[in-house]
Amino acid sequence: MRAAFCGILSPMDGSLPNLENAVSKKPEVFFAKHMQPGTCGYDSETVLVDTEAMKAMIKTGVGIPIYVHHQNVDYSTMKEKAVGYVTESFYNEADGWAWFKCLMVDDEGFNAVAKGWHVSNAYVPTEWGPAGTKNNVPYDREVLNGTFTHLAIVPDPRYEDAVIVSPSDFSAYQDLKKRELHNSKTEPAKGTQMFKLFKNKKEEVTQIDGDTIVELEGGKEVTVAEMLNALTSAKKADDEKTNAKPVDGDALVECNGEKIPVKELVSRFEKLNAKSKKNEDDKKEEDDCKMNEDDEDKEKDEKKNKKNDGEEDEDEEGKEKKNDRNHFEELRNAHLIEAAPSVIIDTPMAQVKRGQERYGKQA
Repeated sequence: MRAAFCGILSPMDGSLPNLENAVSKKPEVFFAKHMQPGTCGYDSETVLVDTEAMKAMIKTGVGIPIYVHHQNVDYSTMKEKAVGYVTESFYNEADGWAWFKCLMVDDEGFNAVAKGWHVSNAYVPTEWGPAGTKNNVPYDREVLNGTFTHLAIVPDPRYEDAVIVSPSDFSAYQDLKKRELHNSKTEPAKGTQMFKLFKNKKEEVTQIDGDTIVELEGGKEVTVAEMLNALTSAKKADDEKTNAKPVDGDALVECNGEKIPVKELVSRFEKLNAKSKKNEDDKKEEDDCKMNEDDEDKEKDEKKNKKNDGEEDEDEEGKEKKNDRNHFEELRNAHLIEAAPSVIIDTPMAQVKRGQERYGKQA
C-alpha cells in the first residue's frame, strides 16, 4: 500500500520568482484527501508511515500553505505564492485517510482544481523507527512522527486517490462510506469495478463490463448484467403475452384417456377448485366448532375444580381457625391455671386424726 504524499522534505536551496496573486472571486472551501497509512518507495529507500504516526502528524497540518506544484516554504513570500491555506486537519474514520479542509483564495488554485488536478502533501520527519516488514513489504525505516509543511496541487500525484473535492462531493462521499460500514460490505470481488462517486476529469466511457456495480437510489447495489437480464426477461414475457393466440374452446385435449373440448376442461377444473375450496371451508368450520366445544368443556371443568377447591379450602380454613382459637385460649388462661389457690376441706374425722398425731391417743 503506497501512502499518498509527495515525499520527505529536507532543506532545499533555490527560490522561485515572486508572483502576485490573482483573485477574481471570494475564497471557497475544499476538502483534500491527501494521506493514507502504508509504505512508500523513494529512489534511495522505502519508508513506512503507519496509522498511529499519521494521526500524530495530523495536528501539525492546520495553517500550512497550499501551493500549485511543490515549492520551498518561505514565510516571507508565502502571502504572494500561496493559493490557499489548511483550516482543519483530521483523520477520517470512514475511509482511514488523513484529510485537510482547505480555504482556496487564488485563481491559480481554482484553475488547478477545475482541471482535475490532485493533491500531494509534504512533511519533515521528526522521529524515526527501525527497519521492518509491513504486509510482506520490507521497509528501510519507519516514520514515527513528523510535521506537515505544505500541501501542493499537482497534475500527477504519487497516489491517484489523493483528490481535492467540493463540500457537496465530500458530504456525498461520507454518506457512501458510512452506508458501506453500516452494511458491513466488503470490497467488490476481483474482476468487478465500482463507479466512482466523483471525477475530477471528464473521461470518455468506451465500454462497461457486465460485472460493473452501480449504486441505485437508496443505497442498493446491482451489477450491469443483473439489470440487463431483468429487462431482457421482462421484455420476453411481454412479447409472449402480446403474441399469444386465443385458444379455441372447441379444440380437443386428452384427459384421463378421453378427448374433451378445452371449454369442458375449464369447466371441470373450476368445479374441482370449487369442491376443494368447499371441503376446506367445511373442515375449517368443523375445526372451529370442535375448538369451541373443547373450550366449553374446559371451562366447565375449571369451574368444577374451582368449586371443589373452594370447599376444601373452607374445611381447612375452619380447622385452622379452630386450632388457632384453642391455642389462643391456652395462651390467654395459662397464667390463671398456674396462680389458682388450692381449696382444702377440713372434716371432723380429719381433725380427730390430726389431734391424735399431735398429742397421742387418750387411755
